[in-house]
Amino acid sequence: MTGDSLPIVKRMLGFFYTVDYDEVVAAEVEDEPPPATLPTMSPLQLHARVFALADKYDVAHFSVFAHAKYCARLRDFWDPVESLRSVPDVYETTPSSIRPHRDEAARCARIRSEKTLERDDVERFYEDVGATAGGL
Repeated sequence: MTGDSLPIVKRMLGFFYTVDYDEVVAAEVEDEPPPATLPTMSPLQLHARVFALADKYDVAHFSVFAHAKYCARLRDFWDPVESLRSVPDVYETTPSSIRPHRDEAARCARIRSEKTLERDDVERFYEDVGATAGGL
């Protein structure tokens, strides 16, 4: 597991014992604390990265669980900036043939973008992420 994120690996190992994982990420660091200007990992980013690790190691029940948590977070705690910040993790951490997170992120962006793009901060993130992810 060399090269894998320690906080994400800890989630996977915890899942094997408890069939769940902790979503709190603000206090965690991998090696050093992030600079004050960088945001901490959001719950959606965490779920996307956990999903990618589960896919990498072919742990099907873990990937299904992480995907369900990702979808529940999108559905129940909609924050357009958090959602858009998770898109690079969704698109860059799994092969293009693995569609669940990509489809869900794109679906939510399309459904909710009309109302949320009125905010300047959301519009800026949407344009940046759209360019990075090849368009939503």
